[in-house]
Amino acid sequence: MKKYAVHPGYVPSKNDGDIHFISASKLMKLYGVKPTDCVVCRPDHETYGIQNEDYIHLHPRYHGDYALPDKPAEGINEKRAEERKNGNYI
Repeated sequence: MKKYAVHPGYVPSKNDGDIHFISASKLMKLYGVKPTDCVVCRPDHETYGIQNEDYIHLHPRYHGDYALPDKPAEGINEKRAEERKNGNYI
């Protein structure tokens, strides 16, 4: 089962102020996640079946800190989060 929803997109550079497009593959590398663990959410396409609480959402970040969030999107209950952390999907 996929763990991450990757959202490629534009972000202003903290260093030079230019706008850069961060691709899905670049985001996966920056966050250090496997492509097989990801579903890509592209802004130019409808993404059916993506529930916020089912994935950890990964976006381009202005500040350049690409540490993985430690929990799925807000709204997931604690039991489901704990089960997912243990590798069980309910």
